[in-house]
Amino acid sequence: MTDSGDSVTGLPEPGGGGPGVLDGMRVLRLCSVFEPAALSGRSARYDAIGGMQNHTAELSRHLDTMGARQLVLTSRLDGPAGRAGFGRRGQVVRTGVDTRLARQAWAPLAAPLALGCGPVDVVHGHCGEDVAVLPLARLAARRHRCPLVITVHASVRHNMRVTSARTAWLRLAGGPAERRALAAADMVIALTRPAADRLAGEGIPDSRIRVIPPGFDPDLFAAAADAPDPFPDLGRPRVGYIGRIAPQRMSAR
Repeated sequence: MTDSGDSVTGLPEPGGGGPGVLDGMRVLRLCSVFEPAALSGRSARYDAIGGMQNHTAELSRHLDTMGARQLVLTSRLDGPAGRAGFGRRGQVVRTGVDTRLARQAWAPLAAPLALGCGPVDVVHGHCGEDVAVLPLARLAARRHRCPLVITVHASVRHNMRVTSARTAWLRLAGGPAERRALAAADMVIALTRPAADRLAGEGIPDSRIRVIPPGFDPDLFAAAADAPDPFPDLGRPRVGYIGRIAPQRMSAR
């Protein structure tokens, strides 16, 4: 895949990451999960820590240093609903009811903000297991007459294994919505090269696909490099697995 130099969304291409490069750009981010405001004894039951949570938070932090003004709409998880500042210019609005079901119905409660806020320069939706995100992102982009960017973290069509009535419904309802949203997006971001190839194989033009691996803050791990081995009695080589234990996350078939 070769980049043309100018993004179809009007966003700078990777490499121009200096402070102020996005000065004033207004980003509406829609994600079913985000870095929690705080952790508690209930957090594990609400899927508070994970790949999308880390990805969306680190991306938002980096764009904040680049000058973007962001409004992040997400679920409340096990914390309270409400609005909070994020970085120097951003805000995170957490919505939903205090339940573990249906992602806390956060999306219908966030819809008035997604459609009523403005002006917006780009809508960025994060595709996962929540089937409400992408239709809402499409509506918001249409309402604000701005480009739509979608990052594919997981696919209900490809990653969702049917193990219950719930997962069967998610595939049935979410599959068509996912397909339509990806086809309508101005840019689709995949986390891996194989995922990008699969998108291209489904008919998304190569010029609208980018591969951007999940980001992280290396400073968080710098101290661990010199730390003593936490498993001195465990031989090498070692393979570690960190993730939510769910059928769609299992690497073995």
